[in-house]
Amino acid sequence: MDLFAKHRNSSSQRLLIAVLVAWLLAACKASAPAADAPGAAPAEPAASVPVAAAVACPSQEFDQFLQAFMRDVAVQRAYTRDPYALTLYDPQNLEADPTTMQLAAGEVTFPVMLTADELERQGVVWEVERKAQDAYVVSAHSQGSGAYAVAFTFKRGAGCWELAGAVDAST
Repeated sequence: MDLFAKHRNSSSQRLLIAVLVAWLLAACKASAPAADAPGAAPAEPAASVPVAAAVACPSQEFDQFLQAFMRDVAVQRAYTRDPYALTLYDPQNLEADPTTMQLAAGEVTFPVMLTADELERQGVVWEVERKAQDAYVVSAHSQGSGAYAVAFTFKRGAGCWELAGAVDAST
C-alpha cells in the first residue's frame, strides 16, 4: 500500500520516513513487555544501560569476541562505536542511493545483532570476512522475499574490537 500515492515524494524522503517509522516501532517494542518468542531478549534503548566501560573486552581474538558480542547485549552496548554508522537501502528501490546516518549511542536500539542460534532459527546464514588486519565484515542474509541482508563492520578500537557500522539492504 502506497501511503504517498497522492503526494509523490522523492525516494529519499520516503526512505527517511520509513526509517523514522521503523525507529519509532523499535522504540515501542523495546518498552513493551516481552511477549515474543521464548528466550528472546526484548530490544532495549541504549540510554537505559549503565556506563559501557564496565564491560571488559571479551577477547582480542575476533572469533571469540564475535561470539561474546552476539551472545551478550551488554557487550554490544559497550563495544558499538559512538557514533554508529547505519546505511539503509530503500527496500522498494535497491538501486537508489542509500541513506547513511551517524547514530549517537542513545539512538541505537539493542540488540544490534541477533545471536547465532536466533539467526539460524530465522533461516539467516552468516559469514565472517577479514577485510584488513584491523577490520572484519560479518554478513548475514536470508533467501526469498522479505529477505534479511545486513553487513556488520567491526574494527579494532582502543583496546578491543568495536562494531563500527552496518549496511542494511533487507527487502
